[in-house]
Amino acid sequence: MFNPGRFLKLLKLLRLLKFDYDPVDRNLWVSGLAVLILALILALSGRGVQSPGESGSPLVFTQWWEDEMEAGSLQALVDEFREQYPEIDLRLDTRSYGEMRDWLLYAGETGEEAGESPRGEAASSRGALQADILGLDPRWIGELTQKGQLEYLDTDDADSEGRTISFYVPQGTAALPLVSFMTPLFYNIELLEAAGFDRPPKNRAEFLNAARAATNPRQGRYGFALALSPDNPGGIAADIYSWFRAANGPLLDRGKPRFNTPEAIEVLDFLGELYRKSLISPSSFSKTEADKREEFINGRIAMMIASVRDIPLIRERNVPFGITTVPGAASSFGRPAFGLYGWYVGISASCTNKTGARIFLSFLAGKRSRIGAAAWAVPGGGDATEDYISDDPLFSKVYSIYEAGEALEEFTGRSGATKEETLVREALYRMFEEGRQPKETAAAIQQGWEALQNR
Repeated sequence: MFNPGRFLKLLKLLRLLKFDYDPVDRNLWVSGLAVLILALILALSGRGVQSPGESGSPLVFTQWWEDEMEAGSLQALVDEFREQYPEIDLRLDTRSYGEMRDWLLYAGETGEEAGESPRGEAASSRGALQADILGLDPRWIGELTQKGQLEYLDTDDADSEGRTISFYVPQGTAALPLVSFMTPLFYNIELLEAAGFDRPPKNRAEFLNAARAATNPRQGRYGFALALSPDNPGGIAADIYSWFRAANGPLLDRGKPRFNTPEAIEVLDFLGELYRKSLISPSSFSKTEADKREEFINGRIAMMIASVRDIPLIRERNVPFGITTVPGAASSFGRPAFGLYGWYVGISASCTNKTGARIFLSFLAGKRSRIGAAAWAVPGGGDATEDYISDDPLFSKVYSIYEAGEALEEFTGRSGATKEETLVREALYRMFEEGRQPKETAAAIQQGWEALQNR
């Protein structure tokens, strides 16, 4: 890239040269002139000194999102960025969610090394993970920040080359939010009607009755499903936390868990009853989100809690379904509470071209609407005027639930959130499979979370 300032400085140096030199210094003068001419050529070509936005190696953007977006949409964004900033060599590296989670959160604990970054042609080789720019689950951010693996974001208006870097995050933040998703209750209209219900359940008592009426194990049909496999990233948050929030609001009070309340114990008792009466489809602790979705599509379950991202996938299979809020207690009043999960992006502390990485984050921040549409995210960037929301009755319904309720993102930046989910999964297994009582289960979760945070 041509740099006018560098070019003018070189011209001034050339003007200082005198042509009435002594013959003895001829060789020295010629050598010096050759060096200056070479420097001038490099200045004109922009290769003499790298600008802050350039680096000797490419920037690797590692994420799991590509397979969860419309085909080709993320690569199209990367291609657009490359065209806009040709001096920044950006590479797209797609991994599975589980691979990213295990490398980022657990590699050090198992004695494994992160290995070398997937540079050059290796950016898509599925080699060891050590990216410059990372797609992030908000539940990872606190732990990664605590370990010093993420760069704190600096949101100056421009870099030293005058290129705008436009995004805002609070001081001391290490990740930029892009889009967010809700997990409402999906219900199969035909199965509920066949069971004698002309609308979805409005509270837990109605839900229990509908699940009981829709269940027929001989026909392989159940009222509800839980997808609690450790390989299912949103299983505990969607299938378990949703019930607690619907009954009791936030899971945390000034950072402390609220599992020892009467309302929380009632939720555990309710889930235990569903399980004991075989109203939940089998294999809950090995089931993934995709498994649960297939059960719903094939008419094997009448209701499930799932991401809004599943709406177009279910529609493709011509299933008659609706969406509603996750039911609370019959006595619940006020705004319903629900969780959001999202996609964040951050810069690895090991990145050698942080200016280029910040420029890419700025670019992504300006593409939130496009990313949300490609991922079918609601509330997405939080704007109901997006065409895919306003023009679609189901997405509009989800957005109306969002506006009427209390959206909670309690685990963004909280250290140990994934370990807390593991504790909940283990406690539920003991309650469902080993007969532990709901009150004991609540106490075990409460004590386990407090112990994790006091480490």
